[in-house]
Amino acid sequence: MAVDYLSTLNTKGSGINITQLVDSLVLAETEPKKNLIKGKLEKETVAISEMTKLRSELVALSTLLTLGETGNSLSASSSNESVSVKVNDFSKAIPVTAAINVTTLASAQVMEFGGFTGKDALLNPNATDAITLSFGTWSNTGFATQGTTASGAVSNTNGYTVKLGNTAAGDTITIVTGGITVSALVGSNDTATLSNLQTALGIAASPITTFSVASTATPGSFEFTDSAGSNMSTNASVTGSKASQAIALTATSTLAQFATALNALDGVSASIVDKGTGTYSLMIKSNTGVDNAIHLSSTSGNFTTTASASGLPTQQLQAAANASFTVDGATLSRKSNEVTDLFDGLTVTLNSTTASGKIANIVSSESASAAELEMADFVTYINEVRSTLNDLTKRGVNGAEPGPLAGDITVNSVKRKISSLTTEPIVGFSDNPIYLSDLGIKTERDGSLSFDKVVFQKEFAADPSKYKAVFQSKITSSISAFTSSASSSAKIEPGVYDIAYSSGADTLTVDGVTFVTSARTNFDTSYYRSTGNFGGLSLSASPGSAASGKLYVGTSLKEKLTGYIDALLKNSGDFTIREQAILDDKTSYDDEIAKLEEDALSIEARYIEKFTSMEQMVTRFKSTGSYLTTMMDQWSNQR
Repeated sequence: MAVDYLSTLNTKGSGINITQLVDSLVLAETEPKKNLIKGKLEKETVAISEMTKLRSELVALSTLLTLGETGNSLSASSSNESVSVKVNDFSKAIPVTAAINVTTLASAQVMEFGGFTGKDALLNPNATDAITLSFGTWSNTGFATQGTTASGAVSNTNGYTVKLGNTAAGDTITIVTGGITVSALVGSNDTATLSNLQTALGIAASPITTFSVASTATPGSFEFTDSAGSNMSTNASVTGSKASQAIALTATSTLAQFATALNALDGVSASIVDKGTGTYSLMIKSNTGVDNAIHLSSTSGNFTTTASASGLPTQQLQAAANASFTVDGATLSRKSNEVTDLFDGLTVTLNSTTASGKIANIVSSESASAAELEMADFVTYINEVRSTLNDLTKRGVNGAEPGPLAGDITVNSVKRKISSLTTEPIVGFSDNPIYLSDLGIKTERDGSLSFDKVVFQKEFAADPSKYKAVFQSKITSSISAFTSSASSSAKIEPGVYDIAYSSGADTLTVDGVTFVTSARTNFDTSYYRSTGNFGGLSLSASPGSAASGKLYVGTSLKEKLTGYIDALLKNSGDFTIREQAILDDKTSYDDEIAKLEEDALSIEARYIEKFTSMEQMVTRFKSTGSYLTTMMDQWSNQR
């Protein structure tokens, strides 16, 4: 309100409470409009709040279906603690029974550089060095002689002889075992087996992989023979799984810095250990498997002898090895003890070697109890969303309060869609459609779902694939020699399609649509379609496959639900668009109220102006009346 000048004016004017009158007039003119808009604003505010809650429930449903191990009716177990097994992909896992005997576990190579005085001890204070790490299996391909230096490789110490001729006392022979380089001094014209040298150097029993001889005095000769006396003269080679990696070292490089540099490389880890004897050791460890064995070499050669002046040689504590085991009598080898490629959808972990007579029997089978629990949870998730939708959209009947989103087209559409998805047939898994009612799930009159566990258990025992169709999409073929796959972008309509295949003519059609030959591997031919309903679908056929069959493209109820919810809630989705429309309406109502409040001030000012003029006129009239009265009185008195 403006400054109350009227209260002063009307003491001499009309005597009317002008301030109260102006307030009443302003309210009478603006309040009905404001109340109407406030009602609309309140309704939109509630609608936004309820839409937010509904969005949260839809997101929760989608998340539970997406992240949960839905369709996890398969359980896996092992009869022996030497082997453990678990399901890693329920969509691929199938029942399996197998006997596994573990002979050898996969191991990492472990090396020790000892004799350091502390973590900050210098590695090689007299030289700049470059350490190269090579990974892999070193082959038995012999050596080559170049001037006074000879070098080579060998994978077995038994029966091999090193002959040194025309060498002087103090000449050096360097050998590498399991990636560790060590050196020993020999006398002139010495002959020694590699195994003897290995023993003399205190190296753990393992194959010596490389060696070299350098003459420090007169030019000498070097010869390496096998047990039969045959000379070996080819170059050494290595087959590995990784490229070589290098570390640059300076005269100021410390043990700790070297460990940090090693840990930054792929396929190796390092740690410093306090030996408790006043010395520290650098422990270097590879990944498991012979392909990951590490070979170390130094440009200066100084680092390849002892790690410090203590005289403690570098040594290998454990050689890299592959796991060796049998599956139903078939001998297999893996570089890791965690094996994921034995059975589809299963991870087999080798924990220890199998004791004699205690072969581990692994079993994966369908679990009716797990399936029942999963289905019960699914029904609960759907009913929770259904209940929220019913509360939001209920009509006010017989005086009952309607739901905050009653009549909302978008929300009612969501309600109808979820109802239809849970009642329509699931196709593409077999020749006949699958209904939730087949699994003991019924739709009640209010749209909620009920679950009959007895019916479900009976149906699951007869055909577990119906249960899986609820949670796991699948593309299969009636032709056993056919395999199929689809790209992530493929949008193939679920259903059953006819396949016509001619191996001789090299043609394949699905429902009359011709597929293009894309590749041939292992005698199989792959066919691909890039456009149309089958765009992104690839089929592989083995020679002699059946000339015709069926292609089953099944989309699970889970995928339909999550796909619908994701599309609904995305930025361009109907739900998001409706939320924005409500927000826009709310903003518009807020603006209207602000405009009415501005108008009220204008209306108040107008009324004040008018009533001020009126009071001024009344005051003047009163003043004139008083003057006339006084004059009349004076005139009367004069008479």
